[in-house]
Amino acid sequence: MHLLKNEHGILTGLQLDEIFINVEIRKRVGIKRLSLRFDQARTCLRVSVGKTSFSKIEDFIYQSEEWIRKGVKKLNPPLLIKPGETIRIFGCPYVLEVQKGFEGLVFEGERMILSCPSSRKYQKILEGELKKEAFRFFYEHSFMYARLLGTVPSEIRVRDFKSRWGSCSRDGVLSYSWRLIFAPKEVAQYVCAHEVSHLKEMNHGALFWDLVKKLCPFYKVYRAWLRKDGSALFRIQWDHEGSF
Repeated sequence: MHLLKNEHGILTGLQLDEIFINVEIRKRVGIKRLSLRFDQARTCLRVSVGKTSFSKIEDFIYQSEEWIRKGVKKLNPPLLIKPGETIRIFGCPYVLEVQKGFEGLVFEGERMILSCPSSRKYQKILEGELKKEAFRFFYEHSFMYARLLGTVPSEIRVRDFKSRWGSCSRDGVLSYSWRLIFAPKEVAQYVCAHEVSHLKEMNHGALFWDLVKKLCPFYKVYRAWLRKDGSALFRIQWDHEGSF
């Protein structure tokens, strides 16, 4: 196992045989013992530290090699998306087609047609177009649910979270994982209901869950889906060898 650093000498990852894993150092006030954990996708190793020197952090990671290897063995293979494959968008199946042309994404029946000028760039363009689709969905549903609760978000964002599905800031900014576009529509709607409810209750108390249930009566079903199957959304990757 080898630790990898950037040009500034800061630890950024580790190489374990042929597997590369990002390393993220998280400083926490009051932490006396170092700890390790993988993110849901198991592509990032998070190290929680207090007032600890970088040399001690590196020693701790080396001493934890056996634990890291056991975690890597649990890695599931990535789910590759490439032309000709069926992709579920909010639960609806579409076959991905890629063609040359101006950038854009259209849905025709059971076809999802991506136009882009170069086959080498289709992965980046596809991700950008799917993020736009995700934003439209979350924007519409967030404001719809907010009206039902007599409130309004200040802003809607889509992000590539590594360990959460959404967030609500104290100034009313709602952020969602764009990867929820690959989940069933009802699951994404539940996440919207969850975050919008935080506009009224910034906690997870009984009143908060009453609001969630008002917006999404069967939220427990969709919450359970995320706990059981949500990690698969982080495994979705693009086939970087794909072409027209």
